[in-house]
Amino acid sequence: MEINQPIRKEFTASIRKIYFLSLIILFFIVVIFLLPYMLIWGESFFTSFRYYVSGRKYQWDSAFFYLLVLRDLFRISLYIIIGAALHEMLHAVLWIFFTKKGIRSIRFGITESDFSPYIHCTEPLPVWVYRIGIVLPGLVLGIMPAVWAIFTGKFWLLMFGFFFSWAATGDFIILYMIRNLKKNILVYDHPQKVGCYIV
Repeated sequence: MEINQPIRKEFTASIRKIYFLSLIILFFIVVIFLLPYMLIWGESFFTSFRYYVSGRKYQWDSAFFYLLVLRDLFRISLYIIIGAALHEMLHAVLWIFFTKKGIRSIRFGITESDFSPYIHCTEPLPVWVYRIGIVLPGLVLGIMPAVWAIFTGKFWLLMFGFFFSWAATGDFIILYMIRNLKKNILVYDHPQKVGCYIV
């Protein structure tokens, strides 16, 4: 999609920059979520892990063991696919209420470079609305499940929150880049890059 007006200022990040910063953010996610979880639930986690690898009904030399591993991998892949779709939908869930065309102003697609899903809003948004839409997936799918897992001891939920907190790296970077914009400034979601711009 082409941009038909001159851009006054752009707030975007390259994929290479996002990948690099995601490694730094990964470290902080480990410190914030994984360490507290292991301090509280480490013993029960390792007991469950030992059962998974050595105490199950079917052992390493059984075909049924590998079928169970394939089942678990399928479940993990399914969670990631569904979570990725929900991540993009959460971006749009607030935006549609602040655009003239509503849901018709939202475009969904898959990037050609890495086959990642994306959501694009074709209408300008007040920056405070854009910010909430940007942070929503990382909060709902990442931070909240990870925090809840620390209190409940559910490791699968911790991994889900861990992964989708990390997947929101690009969102957190854009949120930081637009931190100084006044809340009522209109911003345009960039149709070709990760981020937004003002005209």
